[in-house]
Amino acid sequence: MPGWRSRVTGEDRTYYRVLSCDRNVGSLLTGAPPASADPAVAGLALPPTNTAEFIKEVTVLAGTGLQDRSGQILWTAELPTTDPGDRYYKIPSSDPLTAYSVRSYDCVIDRHTGYILERVFTK
Repeated sequence: MPGWRSRVTGEDRTYYRVLSCDRNVGSLLTGAPPASADPAVAGLALPPTNTAEFIKEVTVLAGTGLQDRSGQILWTAELPTTDPGDRYYKIPSSDPLTAYSVRSYDCVIDRHTGYILERVFTK
């Protein structure tokens, strides 16, 4: 789409997530915090269900790929299991990129490919 580009962050950067009270709406990030709900809704082309009641500060770690406006996934981290309930719940280190999974794995992840370099079962 015009005006959007795909990239990988070169350094840790702060973004802002605009969301509604249900917290399930608002996956778009912006580089500057909106002054109020109206410019957020208009500027980010938010869906009608996102009333932009809350602004959350988000730190995106260096080496993280970003998703473009079309919805194409540009970067994702491999999970240690195929269990549909598995996900990462904590990133305790960015160098090396380390993440803890809900299925009791500590994983070191390649920042560029998203593949697991090392996994340790901790339960």
